[in-house]
Amino acid sequence: MAIWVESNQGVNPRHTYGHWLLVQQYGLLRTDSDGKLLLTDQGRDFIEHQGGRTEIFLDQQEGLAELLAMIEGWGPIRFGSLVNAWALYLDEQDSKFRTDSTIRDTLRRRLKNLLDRSLIDRERANYSVTDKGVTYLRRAMTPSEPGEGQQIRQLAKTCEKKVREALLERLQRMDPKVFEKLVGHLLEKMDYQNVEVVGQPGDGGVDVIAEIELGVTSVHEVVQAKRHRRTVQRKDLDALRGSLYRFDAVRGTIVATSRFAKGAMEAAFAKGVAPITLIDGDKLVDLLIEHGIGIRKRAIEVLSIDLDGLSQIENSVEE
Repeated sequence: MAIWVESNQGVNPRHTYGHWLLVQQYGLLRTDSDGKLLLTDQGRDFIEHQGGRTEIFLDQQEGLAELLAMIEGWGPIRFGSLVNAWALYLDEQDSKFRTDSTIRDTLRRRLKNLLDRSLIDRERANYSVTDKGVTYLRRAMTPSEPGEGQQIRQLAKTCEKKVREALLERLQRMDPKVFEKLVGHLLEKMDYQNVEVVGQPGDGGVDVIAEIELGVTSVHEVVQAKRHRRTVQRKDLDALRGSLYRFDAVRGTIVATSRFAKGAMEAAFAKGVAPITLIDGDKLVDLLIEHGIGIRKRAIEVLSIDLDGLSQIENSVEE
């Protein structure tokens, strides 16, 4: 009732259930003999000492400290590049989060937590550790030799970096027509409909046209595929935006194997004009990996002793 009333009916108490479970799991509250909730010593320390021992303990238990260490070691890094390392970490911890959607959800929530606390920063789509985050990490992580799980994650990350670089290099050397077909195939994997590769001289920068569902309607979108190494400029964006009317399109996308100039990024979602989504080389590689295009994933089995399972068998024999 206090949550409902004191938030001016803005927070439904049932939406705090996850927080309640966290508080109960780590003993931040207790119930007295009259059924009233009271802060424990840990709960009081968590509230009164930012970055204190309880906060550090929670970060260690919930994987936030480990995630912060990943970003420091590999950053700046995109969300897609963190997914596999995070999945390996959860598996190492015998986590119940096994599906791709739950793995990604737990990662997003922890990244938001670190962002809200200014321990990490996000520029464009890249995450990096702030000075505050580095200072906190030195206190939260106990210096030690990397364990087997950490070594495996590091090797996987090193391998992924090499594969990403090789894939991007291959894309930049690809025949322009083949690259346009690749972009069309990617759009189909992303649930676009009626994808058609139309790139030809005098097309006004439009290489692919497609339809995408937005709510209850389906709209036309035009896509330009730019396979080169030079930075994409504002004029390229303006040319594509000027071609929208020819295809009865309401928005456009530029897929490039390089980066975008600052002017292009500022104009992409300017007010009063059709939006143009910008996908640079790094983001393109993310999407290809996510949808399994040009990438083969191989699972590696890592064995560990199931002490709980053995204990259950031992206890059943004793009984």
